[in-house]
Amino acid sequence: MRPDALLDAVDLEFADIMGADLRIPTALEVPALWVDGCLAPDEPVEWCADASLTTGLPVAHYERRSGGLLVLAVDDVVYAVGFGTHGRHLLADEHKDPRFGLQFAVRAVDPYNIHDLVRRFPAARGRSDFTHVPAGLPVFSFGLEPAEIVRRLGGGLDQADLTFRRQTGRTARVEGSSGLRLRLALSPADLIADIRAIAETCARRPPHVLLEFVDQVQPVSDRRTRERLDAALEKMLSRDSSSESLLALAAPTTVLTHLAHTQSYLVRIPGARATAHDHLQLETITAPLQKQPAGNRVQALKKSRIQVCASGDGKDPIAGSAAIKWLEATCSIDSRRFHLLDGHWYEISQTYLDGIRGHIVRILSAPPSLDLPGWAANWTEGEYNKKVPGLRDGYVCLDRKGVRNPLNKRNWIEICDLLGPNDELIHVKKAEGSSPLSHLFYQALVSAQVLAHSTQALAQFAELVARQDRGRTIPDDFQPKKIVLAILLKGGEALTADTLFPFSQITLAHTAIALQEQYHVDLEVIAIPARQP
Repeated sequence: MRPDALLDAVDLEFADIMGADLRIPTALEVPALWVDGCLAPDEPVEWCADASLTTGLPVAHYERRSGGLLVLAVDDVVYAVGFGTHGRHLLADEHKDPRFGLQFAVRAVDPYNIHDLVRRFPAARGRSDFTHVPAGLPVFSFGLEPAEIVRRLGGGLDQADLTFRRQTGRTARVEGSSGLRLRLALSPADLIADIRAIAETCARRPPHVLLEFVDQVQPVSDRRTRERLDAALEKMLSRDSSSESLLALAAPTTVLTHLAHTQSYLVRIPGARATAHDHLQLETITAPLQKQPAGNRVQALKKSRIQVCASGDGKDPIAGSAAIKWLEATCSIDSRRFHLLDGHWYEISQTYLDGIRGHIVRILSAPPSLDLPGWAANWTEGEYNKKVPGLRDGYVCLDRKGVRNPLNKRNWIEICDLLGPNDELIHVKKAEGSSPLSHLFYQALVSAQVLAHSTQALAQFAELVARQDRGRTIPDDFQPKKIVLAILLKGGEALTADTLFPFSQITLAHTAIALQEQYHVDLEVIAIPARQP
C-alpha cells in the first residue's frame, strides 16, 4: 500500500484549518503517513477582551492547540494513532470503524473493574448517561438494562499482551468506543507489536461472558437494509413528514466530554452559510436541509459538519463530527426495530435478548429448595425475617447484623438476612419495582465476594452465627454453595419471566453468571407467598 493512499483517512478540511503539514515517516518500516498542525488564533482568546473591560488593564493571551495523526497500514489494515489534543480530530469520520474500540474493550477489559461507561437510551429523545467510578465497579453494578446501548466502556485491562504491561508489570487502563484510548508503545517496533496484539484480541478472543451483551449491538451491515433505513430517515427529514417526532438531537459520544467547555456550535451544511449558535436545536440541523432536493437530504446530512467551539463566536474549535452523528432516530422494518446512533444504524440482537430471557426462565422455573413461610400484609421486611425461625426449623435470623467492611472499617456489610438449613445465604426483599431488586442482586454478589476474599470477615461471620443461641456453627473455611434471593412481589404473585420487572432481568442474569463463574456459587430465586389471614 502506497503512503499517499492513506491520505483518504485524513479530514482534509480540519487539516486545512490547523495549517497541517503532511510527511512520510520511514522509521516504522510499514506504509505510513504523518499529519500535524496547530490552531494558532490571530487574536487573543475571547476571555481577554472581557477581562480587559472588567479590570481596565490590557490583557492579551494566545492559546495554541496542536495535534498530530499517524496513519499506518499493518497487515493490510489501516490504523490511525492520534497525538496531542487535536490529533484524533484529523481522522475523517467516514473512515472510523464505529465498533473497533468497543470490540477490543469487551474482550480485554476486566468486567469486575469498570471505571467509566457511556450508555444511550434509544427513543428517549437523545438521552445519554456518562458514569465514572475512579475505583472501578463490576459491570452489573451499573444497572444496565436490555434497552440501553453502551457506546463507551473503560476499565482495567484483564487481557492483551501490550508493551506497557510487559515493561511495567502494571495494569493498563483503556477506554473503548469507536477508537481506543490507552497507553501504546512509542518505539516503532513495539507500537506495531501492540497494534498486532490488539488485532489478535479482536479477531480470536470471544467477548467476556459478562460483557457480551455490549457486543450484541452491531451496526447494520446489510446494504439493502441500510438503504431502506436511510430512505425512512429521508422521509423524517422532510418538513412535511409526520414522522419528524421520531428524530431527536443527541451529542455524539466522542463530543460528550467536551460539552462542559463548549461556548458555541459552528454548523456547516452544504448549500447553506456556516453559522455559529449559542445553543443547538433540532431545527438548526433540519431547517437548512429543506433547501436540498428531495432524496438528497441524508447525503447532505452525512457531508455536513458540526464543531463545538471554546469561544462564543464559532472560533477556537475543540472537536467536531458529521452532522448525522448529532441525530438519533428510531425506525421499524416489519417486526425489527432499528436505532440511528452516532451516525450508524443499530439493531439489538434478538438472539441475545432471547438468550437472556431463556436464562431467566431456567432460574425462575426451578422448583424451590426451601419452604419459606408466607408474608402477612402488615409485616415489614424486618418483622418477616424475625418470624421465619419461629415458623420453620433450621433458620437463623441475621437481619441487620453484619461484619466489618474489609475496605472501610467504619462500615458494616450484611452477609445475609437469613441463614438457611443447609447454610444457604438468604437475602429477602419486598419489591414493587426494579430498584430494590437491583440492590438485592448487588448485595448477593458482595456477600460472596467478602467471604471469598477476607479471612477477617469470614471469622466475624462465623462468630456472628455462633452467638445466635440456636446451636448453629459454620466451619472456619466456610464458603457458601448457594445464595437464595427470596422475593415478595406485589400481591404475592408468582415469579416468572413475565412478572419479574423487565429492567431487572438482565441484572439478575449477570449476577447469576458472576456468582457461578467467579465463586462457584449457585443462585436460586424463590417467590415468597402472601400469608393468608
